[in-house]
Amino acid sequence: MEVFFYKLPMCPRCLAAERYVRRILADSSHEIHIMEILKNRQRAKEDGVSMAPAIRVKDRILSGLWLSEMKIRRFLEETLEMDKD
Repeated sequence: MEVFFYKLPMCPRCLAAERYVRRILADSSHEIHIMEILKNRQRAKEDGVSMAPAIRVKDRILSGLWLSEMKIRRFLEETLEMDKD
């Protein structure tokens, strides 16, 4: 499954969230696509992303000012579990 991570350059919250996503998915077969919002503004808009950091899996999006590792883990587990059904 493809996981899209949207970030801004030099954003400390984005750097932390990206590290969490990579750690959580390190032993999985899921493909992570890193999207820099400033370089891909139109794509981010089309994907429904309005703030960074953000994670999109299919049609589900998680975004917020601070995404904790627990919040990201819960989102990914729920989303990936829904995909199995």
